[in-house]
Amino acid sequence: EAIKFGWRVAKRKWPFFLPLFVIQAVINTPELFLYLARGLPLQFLQILSIGLCIASWFWGFVMTVGMMVIALKLVDGRQAKVSDLFVWDLWVLGKVLVVGALSVVLVLLGLILLIVPGLILGTRLTLAPYFVIDKRFGPIKAIKASWNATRGNFWNLGKLFGLTLLVILAGLLALVVGLVVAVPVGMIATAYAYRKLSSQG
Repeated sequence: EAIKFGWRVAKRKWPFFLPLFVIQAVINTPELFLYLARGLPLQFLQILSIGLCIASWFWGFVMTVGMMVIALKLVDGRQAKVSDLFVWDLWVLGKVLVVGALSVVLVLLGLILLIVPGLILGTRLTLAPYFVIDKRFGPIKAIKASWNATRGNFWNLGKLFGLTLLVILAGLLALVVGLVVAVPVGMIATAYAYRKLSSQG
């Protein structure tokens, strides 16, 4: 259900997602800027390389949050804009970052405990960033909310993420261009699952 919804929206909105794809591809490729700066002193290039890698990671993170914002808007039937890709609310970005860090720690601990608990934690905490973005929850409250919202839906979410992976792989096989639709399908499908499960909580 979520994948079908994501496919319908992403297929209809592909002209909107195309510039987003280009922007992300450029910003996430610091090598491009290093190539343009070739010929400069080696020491300067080394410093520039470090700076570009840090900037690329930061803007990549910002745009990931931005894609979640866009996905939520589209799920709700609201108008999304290219500018939504850049989230300027440092409070939200900080809380999403903390949620991500806490989730990674919990999942790693779970993986140490015979792997299965890590898979369960990783799946059931997936919706935590959406609670931060949508409801402005703090990190701990968002993690608890994700855990509660996904109760009884571990296998459904597992199948959703498995199908999302297959869609993205299909996009890669379509000469990468297919990712313009495939990646948004996954983002919208996850936002759809969030909206449906959070409303049932």
